[in-house]
Amino acid sequence: MAGRHVGVNIPLPPVFVFPAPPELVVIPGTYVYYWPDVDFDIFFYGGYWYRPYGGNWYHSASYGGPWVYIESAPSVVLSLPPDYRTVTRGFRRIPYGELHRNGQA
Repeated sequence: MAGRHVGVNIPLPPVFVFPAPPELVVIPGTYVYYWPDVDFDIFFYGGYWYRPYGGNWYHSASYGGPWVYIESAPSVVLSLPPDYRTVTRGFRRIPYGELHRNGQA
């Protein structure tokens, strides 16, 4: 009996251990939050975390992973302004726990 195996090697984002839950900033005109204290893009939207890595998109139910490859992020995440970090300087930081109280997580 012959068999066939097709594998796709998509690199997963590295796992990071964070000392505390994030404080997030909402991006104006959206319901997308981002984590300003990390050097990479990580977004929270609609109950999931989204992260571009290696030319691909990943999502997770938790900010620490595990990350799962997805074909594409939601259009609102894909259409964020490239200067979102600059335009949100000084904006109120929202503790992670408030997302749960506000029904976002």
